[in-house]
Amino acid sequence: MGERLAIEITTIRHGSSIFPVGLTVFDLDGLGGIYIPGAINRDVAKASADRSMQTLGVTTLSDSWGAQAAGAGIEAAKGLFSKKVKLVKVNLKAGYAILLKDEKQKDN
Repeated sequence: MGERLAIEITTIRHGSSIFPVGLTVFDLDGLGGIYIPGAINRDVAKASADRSMQTLGVTTLSDSWGAQAAGAGIEAAKGLFSKKVKLVKVNLKAGYAILLKDEKQKDN
Protein backbone atom coordinates (compact mmCIF):
# COMPACT_ATOMS: atom_id res chain seq x y z
CA MET A 1 0.00 0.00 0.00
CA GLY A 2 2.99 2.33 0.15
CA GLU A 3 2.07 5.53 1.91
CA ARG A 4 -1.30 4.34 3.22
CA LEU A 5 -2.41 3.01 6.59
CA ALA A 6 -4.92 0.16 6.23
CA ILE A 7 -7.63 0.16 8.91
CA GLU A 8 -10.35 -2.39 9.61
CA ILE A 9 -13.04 -1.80 12.25
CA THR A 10 -14.33 -5.00 13.83
CA THR A 11 -16.48 -3.65 16.71
CA ILE A 12 -18.41 -0.49 17.54
CA ARG A 13 -19.45 0.56 21.03
CA HIS A 14 -22.80 2.32 21.42
CA GLY A 15 -23.68 3.14 24.99
CA SER A 16 -22.85 0.06 27.03
CA SER A 17 -23.21 -2.34 24.10
CA ILE A 18 -20.56 -3.60 21.70
CA PHE A 19 -21.62 -4.61 18.19
CA PRO A 20 -19.56 -6.71 15.76
CA VAL A 21 -19.04 -5.05 12.38
CA GLY A 22 -16.85 -5.51 9.34
CA LEU A 23 -15.90 -2.02 8.18
CA THR A 24 -12.96 -1.03 6.00
CA VAL A 25 -11.67 2.55 6.03
CA PHE A 26 -11.19 4.48 2.78
CA ASP A 27 -9.74 7.96 2.39
CA LEU A 28 -11.77 10.61 0.56
CA ASP A 29 -9.80 9.85 -2.62
CA GLY A 30 -11.62 6.50 -2.70
CA LEU A 31 -8.50 4.39 -2.14
CA GLY A 32 -8.31 1.91 0.71
CA GLY A 33 -6.62 3.10 3.88
CA ILE A 34 -5.59 6.56 5.01
CA TYR A 35 -2.91 8.51 3.16
CA ILE A 36 0.16 8.95 5.40
CA PRO A 37 2.74 11.28 3.79
CA GLY A 38 6.33 10.20 4.37
CA ALA A 39 5.49 6.57 5.24
CA ILE A 40 7.87 5.29 2.54
CA ASN A 41 10.70 7.39 3.99
CA ARG A 42 10.06 5.85 7.43
CA ASP A 43 10.12 2.36 5.89
CA VAL A 44 13.48 3.08 4.23
CA ALA A 45 14.92 4.47 7.48
CA LYS A 46 13.60 1.45 9.38
CA ALA A 47 15.14 -1.00 6.89
CA SER A 48 18.47 0.87 6.96
CA ALA A 49 18.53 0.80 10.76
CA ASP A 50 17.71 -2.92 10.75
CA ARG A 51 20.62 -3.63 8.38
CA SER A 52 22.96 -1.46 10.47
CA MET A 53 22.03 -3.26 13.67
CA GLN A 54 22.52 -6.67 12.03
CA THR A 55 26.09 -5.82 11.03
CA LEU A 56 27.00 -4.53 14.50
CA GLY A 57 28.67 -7.13 16.67
CA VAL A 58 31.64 -8.02 18.81
CA THR A 59 34.18 -10.43 17.47
CA THR A 60 36.58 -11.67 20.07
CA LEU A 61 38.88 -14.61 20.50
CA SER A 62 38.61 -14.36 24.27
CA ASP A 63 36.25 -16.62 26.18
CA SER A 64 36.44 -14.41 29.28
CA TRP A 65 33.37 -13.45 31.27
CA GLY A 66 33.95 -9.82 30.33
CA ALA A 67 33.91 -10.55 26.61
CA GLN A 68 30.79 -12.69 26.95
CA ALA A 69 29.05 -9.98 28.99
CA ALA A 70 29.98 -7.32 26.42
CA GLY A 71 28.62 -9.51 23.63
CA ALA A 72 25.38 -10.12 25.54
CA GLY A 73 25.02 -6.39 26.22
CA ILE A 74 25.44 -5.53 22.56
CA GLU A 75 22.89 -8.17 21.55
CA ALA A 76 20.41 -6.74 24.08
CA ALA A 77 21.00 -3.20 22.79
CA LYS A 78 20.54 -4.39 19.18
CA GLY A 79 17.20 -5.96 20.09
CA LEU A 80 15.98 -2.87 21.95
CA PHE A 81 17.05 -0.47 19.21
CA SER A 82 15.54 -2.66 16.51
CA LYS A 83 12.16 -2.73 18.31
CA LYS A 84 12.17 1.05 18.83
CA VAL A 85 12.95 1.68 15.16
CA LYS A 86 10.08 -0.56 14.03
CA LEU A 87 7.47 1.50 15.92
CA VAL A 88 5.76 3.91 13.57
CA LYS A 89 3.30 6.35 15.12
CA VAL A 90 0.60 8.10 13.16
CA ASN A 91 -1.42 11.06 14.45
CA LEU A 92 -4.63 12.14 12.75
CA LYS A 93 -6.32 15.47 13.34
CA ALA A 94 -9.69 15.39 15.07
CA GLY A 95 -12.49 15.37 12.54
CA TYR A 96 -10.45 13.67 9.79
CA ALA A 97 -13.08 12.62 7.24
CA ILE A 98 -13.12 9.01 6.03
CA LEU A 99 -15.38 6.67 4.09
CA LEU A 100 -16.51 3.36 5.58
CA LYS A 101 -17.36 0.27 3.54
CA ASP A 102 -19.42 -2.47 5.15
CA GLU A 103 -17.63 -5.65 4.08
CA LYS A 104 -20.61 -7.74 5.22
CA GLN A 105 -22.90 -6.12 2.61
CA LYS A 106 -22.96 -7.79 -0.78
CA ASP A 107 -21.94 -5.63 -3.72
CA ASN A 108 -24.96 -4.92 -5.93
